[in-house]
Amino acid sequence: MEKTMIGEHYNFKDCANYLRAKNARLTAELAELRERFMVTDDLLNHATVTIGAVIACCTYNSNEDAKIGIYGISPDAFTRIDRFITRYNRAVSAGKVSVDVKRDLSDAEIEELGAQEAEKRGEI
Repeated sequence: MEKTMIGEHYNFKDCANYLRAKNARLTAELAELRERFMVTDDLLNHATVTIGAVIACCTYNSNEDAKIGIYGISPDAFTRIDRFITRYNRAVSAGKVSVDVKRDLSDAEIEELGAQEAEKRGEI
């Protein structure tokens, strides 16, 4: 901020105009950051639901069997998923992400996803 002085005093009109302009710039920047956060949060929510749906379909909702390799999924994949879920849950607890999309799938939803996948592969 340039000091605009008249004698020994600040020109308060110039200072007020400067502060109004700065406030407008910061308000616009905050709005843009909020929008970017909401998009990122929405994508994270959808990714979380998608991960759960894929794992449920691939493991027939039997994670313990799947973790030992019965369905051909690397145990390392489960380690990474467990780490992701732990971090996600910590972020939820800290209020850093919303939970409006995160939920468990019902058996009917899992069966429907499995049927859709089988249909795509031509098994039905």
